[in-house]
Amino acid sequence: MTLLKYTFSFLLIIAFTSCENNTSNEETPTEQTEVITNPHGIVLLDNEKWQVAPDMMSIIQVFATDVLEFNGTTEEEYKALSERLTESLNELTSNCTMKGQAHDELHKWLLPFLDTSRSFAKDTELSQMESSVKTLKEEIVVFSEFFE
Repeated sequence: MTLLKYTFSFLLIIAFTSCENNTSNEETPTEQTEVITNPHGIVLLDNEKWQVAPDMMSIIQVFATDVLEFNGTTEEEYKALSERLTESLNELTSNCTMKGQAHDELHKWLLPFLDTSRSFAKDTELSQMESSVKTLKEEIVVFSEFFE
């Protein structure tokens, strides 16, 4: 009987030990959300672009087209673009209707874009203007990757 007790105890110890090891090594599956980031820290959740309010998107589309299609060569042409851009950005910021995380993510893109456009408005040399427009074009590409 003693041998049977020891054998039974030994088997119980092995069973409990193996159960404890199995549960401690198991990982509970969790829902994964894909997060994509860019230099501005904008994130996409589940690889979906953020929806921009239609009235705001129409303003963005106008100045995005102006910037992307710009092929000016003179300071006057660059200054005219800068003035149109400033007007559009003023209209955009004064008519912001978005809320929530989409709004917050848009601002991560918009603030650097505003800084670049303000610098562009102050540029005095053609080479500076060209550089600013190049940066603005790059920023519009970033916008299209994260917003619709």
